Order: sequence, then structure tokens, then C-alpha cells
Amino acid sequence: MRTSAINVQTRRSFIPLDGVLHRHSRCLCVMILVGTSGCFGRTGIDQSVTRVISARQAGSLTVSTDTLTDAFSERESTGDVSKHLSLGRIDTLRYATRFSRQLQNQREALYLAGLDLRQKQRDFGIQISGTLDYLLGLSSDDDDESGSLSLGADRQLATGASLALSAESTRRESDGPTNTTSSTYSSALSARLTQPLLAGAGYKVSHEPLTQSERDLLYALRDFSLQRQDFALEILGQYYQVINQKSVLDNTRLNLEQSTFLRKRSQSLFKVRMATAIDVLRSQQQELTTRNQLNAAEANYDVSLKRLLITLGAPSDRSLEIVGDFPDVRGIELDIKTCIETALEYRLDLRNSRDRLEDTKRKLDIAANSMLPHLDVFADVAYRGSGDSPGDQKLEDHVTAGISLELPLDKRDERDAVVRARISSGAARRDYESREETVRVDIIENFRRLESFSMTVMIQKQNTTIAEKRARNALLRFKGGELSNRDVVEAENELLDARNAYSQALVDYELQRLRLLRNIGLLDVEANGDLRELDLMQLRSTTERVET
Repeated sequence: MRTSAINVQTRRSFIPLDGVLHRHSRCLCVMILVGTSGCFGRTGIDQSVTRVISARQAGSLTVSTDTLTDAFSERESTGDVSKHLSLGRIDTLRYATRFSRQLQNQREALYLAGLDLRQKQRDFGIQISGTLDYLLGLSSDDDDESGSLSLGADRQLATGASLALSAESTRRESDGPTNTTSSTYSSALSARLTQPLLAGAGYKVSHEPLTQSERDLLYALRDFSLQRQDFALEILGQYYQVINQKSVLDNTRLNLEQSTFLRKRSQSLFKVRMATAIDVLRSQQQELTTRNQLNAAEANYDVSLKRLLITLGAPSDRSLEIVGDFPDVRGIELDIKTCIETALEYRLDLRNSRDRLEDTKRKLDIAANSMLPHLDVFADVAYRGSGDSPGDQKLEDHVTAGISLELPLDKRDERDAVVRARISSGAARRDYESREETVRVDIIENFRRLESFSMTVMIQKQNTTIAEKRARNALLRFKGGELSNRDVVEAENELLDARNAYSQALVDYELQRLRLLRNIGLLDVEANGDLRELDLMQLRSTTERVET
């Protein structure tokens, strides 16, 4: 029962409760049942929303069952999480899926969209209402009592028609002049059907709020899928940056060891007059500079770990150790033309924009329908009767039918609505065309950046190899007295820069590669948080099989 109302009226402010409760206990029980029948438990709502969201998955081929599984997950409590965490790449993604606050917010936003659709489905279902009235006559001059129960049900039909059913039963007791009590019963049952023929006719017009709510949930489901991908890339970005900063820390420590050795070596050579004072001062300055760099690298590394803990949803007082290595360099076996075509076909935000354009066209048709006159046909069937007892009631039927025509003397508001809908449709088309062109440029940019990062990885790898050879050569020649420590200092600093640049190039390339897959629609996140790269041929085969 959707709605219920209880209305108890009295004619005296003070009521003897003991007598009333005893006399009317059966009536009160009915009132309690009617009043509580509209309550729903949280479990029932969850199951209903789950069914609603699951049913929408078929509307988007690139929204996987893993996305749907994660949509119904709940953020786990971090109370039992170990004080010391040691996480690799896969562990970090899975941990974030279990404990992230950000991801839980996104799940709840999708859940609310499901609730909105569920509400619209109830609105277009059978609407049941009930009212129970009981009037107690407690004054000395008026002891009449009456009670009535009315029930109603109505529903919007797919043709745009509305069907309403109602039933009412009344009992009235009155005292006569000779202290006698008489009872009168009356009942009524009626049905009314109203069918629009012009304005308001048809499923498209009458069920527009339900249709739009269904499509809004589909948009929310696609947005959630993209949000999961973006979140996984954000986690991976932070994870690899921590790996990179850890590498910078290790490289700086190694550089400090070399600087300390260089300072000691320079001091020893100065004592035997094989090095100048400027060499000693230069080596001391190099050691201090490197030590300062080490302190800064340690601080950056510790802060990055804390920030990663917050993003993962873990308490910041936990100890975190990131294990793993830099990603391997993997290519994408797609040319730029194929990437653009794939993005235009499978990218979820572009699909939403394309479907929203269809929404504006549908709303334009609905606005045009409102320009038509309201021509409705209706039919009423009613049975009414009364008597001294329930069995004595004689029901008489009343049947009426007719047609109603509203003369459209003023349609300025409706005409303005058509203009607004037409403008909105044009704006939506321009927005879609702009998004489509933006997607093309984005893919070209992603593809070119990936090529650039690939070249950077190769160059920095060669640069690191050359810097290592140069540093070894400079150190050997310094030990042999052929060079001053200036060349050693320069070689060590360039080696440190080369190593750091190479590790950063590896991270930039991998993140750009995954970002390109996301932007062309070939990336998904499994239910446990792992990233899955989709195969284009398999995705196309699945699409064709579903469409046929």
C-alpha cells in the first residue's frame, strides 16, 4: 500500500480511554494495520535497487559485470588492518577497492540513481490509498457514531489512459427518541477510465518521467564505470610515483656514498700534495649538497606514503611499504585511425552524449504533442446502495460515458516550450559534435604523447648507460691523477639525473598507455580492483552477437 491515512475525530477534549479502547479495540487494530502497511525495510529497498540497476546493464555493452559487482560492494572496516602494510601493484589496487572512501561515495551516488528510478517505477505502478474515519459521539445531546472505510487504486496505462478504482463502506449508528439505536449501512464501488486521444496520448508522452529516469540510471552506470577506471589510474599513478621516489631515494643514497668517498679521497690526496685546496672544498660542497638532497628525498618519500594511505582509505598511522619494480614497456598494436574509430564507438562518455541528444529529440516530440488540443474520452461505472444491515443493501448501477474537448484558446506557454525544446536539441547536437571532435583530438594527443614517451624511454635508457660509463671512467682517471674531482662531481650528478629521468620516463609511458586504453574504451576494472585490458576483436564480436 503506497499511502494510508488515519483520521479519528472526537467531539470532546476528554475521552474515557479505558472504555473506548475496550469498546473499539477491533477498530483500533485495523487502524494500526492500515497505518503501518506503507513501511519498507532497508533490505527490501536494497534488493529492489539491485534489480533495477542490474536490469540496466544490458543497455551498455561496455559496462561489465565486474562494474556491476563492485557497485553493490560496501567499504570494509579498517579496524582489523595490520599496523604494517606491504603492498605491491595488484595488492594496492585491491586494497583501494576494499577500503577507499572515494570509491564508496561513487557507489552510493549510483545507488541513489537506482533509488530515483525505483521511485518513478512505483509512481507509474498501481497507486493504492486507504482512509479510515471513525467519529465518536460522546456529548450528552449527540451520541451518534459513524465509521467509514474507503480504498482506492489508480494507475497510468501505457496508452496514456488513467484507470481509477474506488470502494467505500460506511456504518452510522444513531439513538432514537425511545432510547433505541438504529444502524444505517451504505456502500459504493466505482471505476473511471479516461483515455486521451490527442494531447497526452501514447506511452512516450505519458511515461516520459519514467523513461528519462531509466536513461539517467544508464548514464550513471556508465559514469561509474569511467570513475572506477579513473580511480584505478589515480591509484596506479600514486603507486608508481612512490616507486619512482623510492628509486630517487636509493640513487641519492648511492650518490652520497660516492660523494663521501670523493671527499675522503680528495683530502688524502691533498695531504700528499696531489690535490689542490679547491678540490677538497669542491668535494666537501658536493657531499653537503648530496646530503641535503637525501634529506629532501626522504621527506618526499614519507609524505607520498602518507598520501597514498589516505587515498587507499587506510588510517594514516599505519606503516606502509611499497614493493615492486617499474613497469615493463609494452606497446599498443593499434594505429591512430583504429584508436579514433574505437573511441567513437565504445567510449562511455561519448555514448552518454549521443543518448542525451536522443533525449532532446524525444522531448521536442513531447513538447509538440502538448500543442494539440486535449480530447479525452471517459467512462464511469458505479454501484451504490444503502440499507439497515450489510445484507440489506441494494446496489444500483450508474454508468456514464462521454467525451471532453478542451478548446486551445491560449497555447502560448506550450508554444514557448516547443521553442525551448528545439533550442535544447540544437545545443545538444552541437555539444555532441564538439565532444566528438574533442575525442578525436584527445586520441591524437594521447597517441602522440605515447610515441613521445616511448622515444623518451629509449633515449633515457641510452643516456643512463652512457652516464654510468662516464662516471666510472672519471673516477678511474681521478684515482690515477689524470683528472680533478670536478669531472667526477659532474659525472656523478649527471648519472643521478639520468637514472631519475629514466625511471620517471618508464612511469610516464605506462600511465599514458593505460590512459590511452581508457580513452578509447578498451580498459576495464575487475571486481577486485585489477585492471583488465580489453581485446578489440573480442569486444566487437561480443557487440555483434548481442545486437543480432
